[in-house]
Amino acid sequence: SARSTGRQPVAAPAPGTDRTRIAVLPFRSVAAHDTQNYFADGIVEELITTLGQVPQLLVAGRTSSFHFRDSPLAPQDIAKALRVSHLIEGSVQRQGERLRIHIHLIDGATGFESWAQRYDGSLDGIFALQATVAQAVTNAIGDALGITMAPPPERGMTDSKQAYDLFLQGRSLSARVFGDGVLGTAVDLLEQAVALDPQFA
Repeated sequence: SARSTGRQPVAAPAPGTDRTRIAVLPFRSVAAHDTQNYFADGIVEELITTLGQVPQLLVAGRTSSFHFRDSPLAPQDIAKALRVSHLIEGSVQRQGERLRIHIHLIDGATGFESWAQRYDGSLDGIFALQATVAQAVTNAIGDALGITMAPPPERGMTDSKQAYDLFLQGRSLSARVFGDGVLGTAVDLLEQAVALDPQFA
């Protein structure tokens, strides 16, 4: 449940605009091993992309946000470093075909949670689930600021679960600092995804 400090979060519009600065931090992958991190990272990257298309929001880029993966800093310090008024944290649990996503909206000025929600879905409905989460986060930020937010656009890319999984793995590798063979592996994974669904290109 959300904790309250008895006052509304402080909104900090971006200088020279009326857009509110937010950052989506890397989600925790709830799994017995670390091989699922690429999937949680993919959820976060899609959320960053989708929220970035909401006119009233200015969303910190992936490189900036992912710099704070497993950071020991307090939420207020992370928000200050990223120059945002709100942080979005969460976790992703994937068990077979089932997904569970926990989302938390953090007031960057106080570090307190102002909203939280859990969403359950499946890989078959991954894009609808992502759209639901993006809409809920947008509404929660709008409620915190006392304004009506424009709805985020839906982003559907492929009907193939295997192609989408390969895409997430390839994108995760391509976003890292390249080592020996890493780029080639990323390209191979992305080519496999397109081979499964040519429209995915």
